[in-house]
Amino acid sequence: MNEKTKATADNGAVANTGNNAAIASGDNAAIMVNHFNASDGLPRRSVIFDVCQSISGANIEYEQEYSLDRNPDWQEKLQFNNVSEFGMIFTQYASGYDRVEEILVNFEHREALIRKINTVYIRLRASASQNELPDGDLMLSRVFDKLKLLMNQLNDQVTSPLEDEEIDGAIYLLMFYAFTKCKLLQPPRK
Repeated sequence: MNEKTKATADNGAVANTGNNAAIASGDNAAIMVNHFNASDGLPRRSVIFDVCQSISGANIEYEQEYSLDRNPDWQEKLQFNNVSEFGMIFTQYASGYDRVEEILVNFEHREALIRKINTVYIRLRASASQNELPDGDLMLSRVFDKLKLLMNQLNDQVTSPLEDEEIDGAIYLLMFYAFTKCKLLQPPRK
């Protein structure tokens, strides 16, 4: 066992002797050692995190004037991919589209951000079973989960972390943006 992760127990006490030490004492003490740091191969920085910070600080006003219903191609794409749950989620966040567009104009690595989201989708789709492929909600849920994991890992490394709701909202907005740029879900066959 690695010296940094060695845990010792004596009369119900458990201690981690490495960095990010944690101590538990008492009968039946349990400990979970969390190694979220860059030395364990976790990301040190991400454009997605920077954009999510900007989005969460943008004070976006969600109004119903911008809707998925305005673009019949989007509706067709959602139907083709059997998406219902995320259709409702995207509708909830659609009015923030213009503000996200304004934020992304100022990011040098805007295209890298969209490619990252697209790559996550492609890799998850490639590993899905044949039964899962027609379920667009499942694919989008997995993309969300993967991006949320990345955001949480990075969020744990900053002095002013984002709130969970801010992370969720920013990811949904970015996913909707990527969807509108044809980087999420399969295009309908014509």
